[in-house]
Amino acid sequence: MFKKVLAVTALLFASVTPVHAEDLSYINRTISFEDSIVVIDSPVLYSISGGAGTPCDGGWSAKCDPSVGISLENFMPLCDSADGKDIRLDCLDSVEAEVDGRKIIGVPVTNQVSYWERYGFEAKPEFGIAKSTPFQIYKFAGLKHANGDLFQVKVLKSNLIKPGVIDPRRYTFLIAPTYQEKQGFDCSFLKTPGGLCWKTGSFESNTRFKLNLRTSKNLNGWFTGRVTDPSINFSTAPDGRNAISLTGLSQSIPAISRNYFYTNEVQRAEWTEVSKNFSSQSWDVTTSEGKRYSMGTAYSADAIYAYEDIVSRVESFNNADTLKNIWRIESTSYGLVEKSECLTSNITGLVSSNSMTYEKQIPTWDASNSSLVYRMASPHNAIGKEFVGRYDLLISLEVGKCLWSLKSLTPSAEISVTGANGEKKVITATSKIVDGFYKFTAAGFTFSSNKISVKMLSDGSNPIKSSQSVVTPSPAPSVTPTPIVTQSPAPVAVKKITITCVKGKVQKKVTAVKPKCPTGYKKK
Repeated sequence: MFKKVLAVTALLFASVTPVHAEDLSYINRTISFEDSIVVIDSPVLYSISGGAGTPCDGGWSAKCDPSVGISLENFMPLCDSADGKDIRLDCLDSVEAEVDGRKIIGVPVTNQVSYWERYGFEAKPEFGIAKSTPFQIYKFAGLKHANGDLFQVKVLKSNLIKPGVIDPRRYTFLIAPTYQEKQGFDCSFLKTPGGLCWKTGSFESNTRFKLNLRTSKNLNGWFTGRVTDPSINFSTAPDGRNAISLTGLSQSIPAISRNYFYTNEVQRAEWTEVSKNFSSQSWDVTTSEGKRYSMGTAYSADAIYAYEDIVSRVESFNNADTLKNIWRIESTSYGLVEKSECLTSNITGLVSSNSMTYEKQIPTWDASNSSLVYRMASPHNAIGKEFVGRYDLLISLEVGKCLWSLKSLTPSAEISVTGANGEKKVITATSKIVDGFYKFTAAGFTFSSNKISVKMLSDGSNPIKSSQSVVTPSPAPSVTPTPIVTQSPAPVAVKKITITCVKGKVQKKVTAVKPKCPTGYKKK
């Protein structure tokens, strides 16, 4: 689980020494909400002997050995490399992209990778450990971005190995536009070309990728993503290992990044409201010498409560500053605690949304309604335009049948999106069976706070249809699929109506196809 507050930095400018009065011109507050996951740039071992968690300098040793316990961060080798051919190890088989409706096989670019020799290590296949391997740089013919035509492909495996136990804690699969530029520090220790550090950027449009892996053991548990229209396909590789393909479109995620200066009256007033419930961030915080100082807070995607608190009081937080188009899938340690008896040794499911924040990485089980519920919150607008939500959920057939006690081979599905005030959102919803998964999609809804509920029934009144995944040109996320049974109708060209609701001296405007006043309010 990510920490809700990734960083709090205090910048003390000791060189500023006012003669007569404290100089406040440099005092500021920063705040950000964005999907920011840090993926390492080079493999590393950690000794966990005695709980130290110390990086292993120089490879394997008496203190850094699986027999006494280690944690490990390493990228999967290419399957056609020496390590990748060892069937005891996991490997990256290939990466595909869709360019102008054509399938393009990515080509690894040699001599372009990052690698810190100091923390290198040799393979120990008996523990499922490949030789320390750098992430890959790929090219896809015809695919470019604002800073060139190179793309990072990070297929990261994080292990915890204790005596007799090998625990693959986390997998992270990231594809991103990449480029090099001069920065304030030197990356020559990573053996990068010219000693320049690699930076990642944003895709210019939604781009479909397919990541093909081979694994010695089954992947299991929940996966989360920042992809649209995800799919997972299992087969057997020619060498007998598991062949797993992960497919999806990159998607745009809203982000907020603000900077407030004390000497700007408007900015000072807004920050006072922003920090109303965060006293440690107020303008009045001082050092032991009574001096004000600058500070900042960066929130990650699971900071839904902090965001909802701020946006309820500060309207500007209902508009995102940027959209970052990314492609990422990762495993999570979360599980369905309430229905643990339904979990299997294979992948439970995959959940993905384009919301800026969410309550948890995976849905929770609502026993009162026998449904999987997912809470999310985002700005209503992004860069001045209304932001439209998307939610994708894959549930393995085995897990789904257990969750909903399904007896029918052709169950029906109900999908609903409910706003913060309890109003049902107009959505486009689909469900089908693809490659051994129930696949649910809800799209076309607006923000800010929403609750998505997915439920299946055994009556078969509107049965879910089976289909097989195929490679087709990348569709836009807003394409209208075939509707299914939902709590709200599929969107059609209808006129929305705005009414005014009154409660004492308070007035609220409600806009919807069939608007209703919130509880306690009367229509004016």
